Amino acid sequence: MITTDTLLLAGEARAFGGGGLAFDLGAGEGEVAGLVPGYAWVGVDICLNSLRRAAGVLLPVLARVEDVPGLFPRGIADLVTANPPYFVLGTGRQSPDAFREQARRGNPLLLYSFVFAAAHLLKPGGQYLMTCRPGTEKEVLVSVKAAGMEIGEWRPEGKVGLLKARVRTG
Repeated sequence: MITTDTLLLAGEARAFGGGGLAFDLGAGEGEVAGLVPGYAWVGVDICLNSLRRAAGVLLPVLARVEDVPGLFPRGIADLVTANPPYFVLGTGRQSPDAFREQARRGNPLLLYSFVFAAAHLLKPGGQYLMTCRPGTEKEVLVSVKAAGMEIGEWRPEGKVGLLKARVRTG
């Protein structure tokens, strides 16, 4: 399902340009990869049914985002995108759609897992793009700094926030 978050990530990924190796963490059905040609996309997700339908993903990987550093070498990606779950388990309004509900919730440390996985994967000069729920700015900024990345931009876009970050060099 193409959402506002998907369109925001895809637009920023196209603006980043380039090409090379890209990862979509929590790829779902690979919507971002399907909208951004020019990269060899690796889609990482915990839902096998979603990955089976992943459009534009060259290599679908069934795995938890927490396991990414053990599965892939450090510093191989030119681009990493992510739309992590917005809510901690047991909080926020529940979605009537079971698939969307699963995609919207995670444990309290899941946001950090996405950021640390991205920092592990990125080459120096590579770009991390992540959507976030407004109101999580402090948590997002702390996680990015703790992972050794620097903020390029934090921008609210209606009900979504967009983060751009890079691995610190030198």
